[in-house]
Amino acid sequence: MKNAFFSYFLFPLTLVSLASCSSCSSSSDEGHDGPKPSVSRCIVAGYSNAGRISSASPADYPYLKYPTRVYCFGISPDAQGVWYVNPERERQQNTVRAAMTSSQEAFLVVGGGATAGNMYRMGTDPAKRAAFARAVVEYAHARGFDGIDVDWETDWSSEPFLHVPEDDMVDLLQQIRARMAELPVGTKVRQLTAALSSSTRGQSMGGRIADYVDHINVMIYDTYGTEEEGYPHAPMRVLKESLAGYAAAGVPNSKIIVGVPFYGGDKSVSPVITQPYNTLCAMAGGAITASSNSYGGYAFNGVDLMKEKTQYVLDNGYAGLTIWELSQDVAYDSSLSLLRAIKSVADIK
Repeated sequence: MKNAFFSYFLFPLTLVSLASCSSCSSSSDEGHDGPKPSVSRCIVAGYSNAGRISSASPADYPYLKYPTRVYCFGISPDAQGVWYVNPERERQQNTVRAAMTSSQEAFLVVGGGATAGNMYRMGTDPAKRAAFARAVVEYAHARGFDGIDVDWETDWSSEPFLHVPEDDMVDLLQQIRARMAELPVGTKVRQLTAALSSSTRGQSMGGRIADYVDHINVMIYDTYGTEEEGYPHAPMRVLKESLAGYAAAGVPNSKIIVGVPFYGGDKSVSPVITQPYNTLCAMAGGAITASSNSYGGYAFNGVDLMKEKTQYVLDNGYAGLTIWELSQDVAYDSSLSLLRAIKSVADIK
């Protein structure tokens, strides 16, 4: 996923149970506070970036009622690689959960791009890794999450870059899975996913971890076409090539959730400048249509392309799609809503 800003404070572990969330095959309940009921033919998931949850009012986040699964930030080790809970992240989790309906799944995100260094210090130390795995499962269980999503990414801020050691990633996932198995019968938190890049490095890691996770969220964004193609953001060609690499690494299509961007990027400058999709729509003043995939130098995935990607997921037996990031869409009732475009194809009519 994209880097999210994390500000951490040491805080004792608090285990506050939230209302339970059931399986995501059916979408939200009928009622005044939710969208019309629907059943999706695949997982329609999305990340909720903690940095975008500034208000404590669930009513300020109506888009959270529409995915079948929401990945909530988050938990990460401290700078020494030791377990702790950030109270602000916990408050944001509470707000996200309160904005969801009982038929949606909520997953706890572990890590993230901005905390890659912390994850490295935890993940490469056997004792810290074991302690963290036990603590995060206990925490997710106590707070009623449906699953855990591990997002251990390369730390690009250090020299040399701290890439994720495959053996350590495998062991971390195995230990989380083992701790889940020790929970009482009927416990909700049974699912384990991991977020990996679309690169060959991500594909190789996918082949190593596929047996230990329920799904892999393949982040097919922050990747662009060629200059000759006009630097399109995550076009179909790039998506198909990345997924073919995962297949070659031995990852079944049924375990892959295809990542899609709700933001645009200007690849003509370095570093790439990005803008949320809803910001670009506001800037365009009506110039963006369903067939648009660029505006003002920013390349994005428009409505028609999102529909094409969703149909490709369905036609090829992938588990679903996941979004970075949910708050970057326009209002769901707009004809330009990307989430609405995805669900228009994914949902059974």
